[in-house]
Amino acid sequence: MSLLQFESPDPPEPVDPNLDPPAPDDPPAPDAITVIEGEIVAEPTMLIPTSAILARMEGITAQDRALAVILGNQALAITAIDDDATEVVVGHLLDKLLAHQTHIEAKVKPFAALAYQLHRALTGFLGSATAELVTGAAHLKPMLARRLRAKQEAEQARQRAEQAAAQKIERDKILAEAVHAEQTGESAAVVQQLVQEAEHVAAPPVAARPITEVKGAGTRDNWKAEVVDKRAVIVHVAERLKVGDNSLLNLIVVDATTATQLARAQKNTMNIPGMRAVNDVAFTKRRA
Repeated sequence: MSLLQFESPDPPEPVDPNLDPPAPDDPPAPDAITVIEGEIVAEPTMLIPTSAILARMEGITAQDRALAVILGNQALAITAIDDDATEVVVGHLLDKLLAHQTHIEAKVKPFAALAYQLHRALTGFLGSATAELVTGAAHLKPMLARRLRAKQEAEQARQRAEQAAAQKIERDKILAEAVHAEQTGESAAVVQQLVQEAEHVAAPPVAARPITEVKGAGTRDNWKAEVVDKRAVIVHVAERLKVGDNSLLNLIVVDATTATQLARAQKNTMNIPGMRAVNDVAFTKRRA
């Protein structure tokens, strides 16, 4: 069987309806959605000698690396090309640089290509093996989050209502004492003190109730911006810029690909305020 395939478990044996139930000491039968553990996958290093491959890379590129340093430093030592002789030297040095790069790539790239092929195959296999799991989790999580948030808000509203009710009961009790004090001839200062005490009754603590029985479940705020009118965003940023406020400037991102396409098409005739066309001359050389 290929390493990139997995074997489906055998279908369970049909259950005999007349079979006696298991004894109390017997282990419980598996649930209908119990995950079936398959064959244990070997450690990757047992299948792919990664250390040996990397050691081989270091060995075959050690001398090549030394020559690359020499050639690279020779190139960096040239700071200007002012005469034909230097121009010829640079041309020959470029040939050596490119040839040595091709030489090293020919040694390393086959291994890199194999690693890339393996990465793509394993990534694709992982995606196909877990696609329904990821989709299912992505389907359930938002629904559960919305329900838990609604229950949290309902619990908070319940606590506020209970606190307000208890606070009102205590306030009414103190106000009743103030009325009684006034009726029984207590001084105005005593009555006023009771009234002020009623006005500043603290909300009593209320015991919180559990939100859910789902173990470890909860919610967190996850705010994000959603562009509903791009033109309105640009106009607002422009208005802020007019009054010297640059705080929102990063909301405007220039599409470099589109800008480069305009520069290539219009060349030195491109006329966009804040942007200019630059001709960054590139070196080319035909093969002999």
